[in-house]
Amino acid sequence: MDPLLPDLAPADDPYSFTEVSADDLNASWGALRTHSLRRHPGADLDDLPRRWPLSGAGDHDTAASVTVPSRAAEAAEVLARHGFAPLLVTAARLPGRGLDGRSAVRVVPLAREHLGAAVALDLETVRFDGRFGVVTTRPAAGGWASTSSRCLRVRAVRVAGGARRGVGAALADHAHRLLDGAGVGVTLPHHALPNPLSAPFRHSHGYRPLWTTWQRRPARQTSTCSRRSDRRPPRISSSTRRACVAATCCAAPLPIASRSASQTAASSSRTAVSRSRCSG
Repeated sequence: MDPLLPDLAPADDPYSFTEVSADDLNASWGALRTHSLRRHPGADLDDLPRRWPLSGAGDHDTAASVTVPSRAAEAAEVLARHGFAPLLVTAARLPGRGLDGRSAVRVVPLAREHLGAAVALDLETVRFDGRFGVVTTRPAAGGWASTSSRCLRVRAVRVAGGARRGVGAALADHAHRLLDGAGVGVTLPHHALPNPLSAPFRHSHGYRPLWTTWQRRPARQTSTCSRRSDRRPPRISSSTRRACVAATCCAAPLPIASRSASQTAASSSRTAVSRSRCSG
C-alpha cells in the first residue's frame, strides 16, 4: 500500500448517513443524501454491502459511497460486482514534485472586479464535471465565490476554454510554490476520475492517486426481476412437457459446417411436429 496512507482502526459502526439541503453550498459536490461505508484493512468488503441499511431505491439524489486506497486492486473487483463505479480520486503531491516552470503566463491575485468571471468559470466547471457522476448542478453552485473572503486550500485549477496554452501549468506552479514555501508536507486535491482532462493534468504536476471513491446512484438498486406473486404459472401435463423438451432439442441448430440440406429439412420437420404437440 501507499506509505502516505494512515493506519485505519476498525469502526464500531462502519455505516453512516449524511443529508444536505439543495441550497447548501456543498450540495453541488454529490447527492443530497449519501450513505457512506468506512472500510478498513481486513474488513470483508463483499459482505459489508450486503448488510448495508440503504434507502433511496429509484431516487437518483441518493448515493452509496465507499472510499478505498487506490492501490487496493482486490477491492475493485468486489465493488464492481456490487454495482459501484470509481468516480472520485484524492491525489497526493509531495513538496518539490511536478514543478513545470516553462509557462510565461503571469498570475495575479483574484480581485473584486474579477468576481463575476470567477463565478461564471466555477459554474462552467460544475456543469462540465456533472457529466462524470458525482457533481450535480444546484442553484447555489456558485455561491462560494461571493461568500468566501479567503481561500484556504486549492480546490481546483480552472481555465476557460478559449485561454492560451500554459495557463493551467502556470496556475498549478504558482499554487505549488506557495504550498512548498509554507512547508506543507502533502497536497491532497480531489478530481473526477472519468474526467479525461483531470487525471493527466494532475499526473503531469507530480500527483499520484491515493484514495479512490466508488459510488452507486441511486444508493439502493431496485431488482431487475419482476415478481408476480399473485399469478401462478399454468399447469402443464407430463406429455406436453415432454413434447416441449423435444421441440427445444430439435430446434437447436447443428454446427454450420456439418449441416447438409437433408439434415436441415429433417430438423425443420421434427421441430414443426414437436411444436404442434406443444400447442395442442
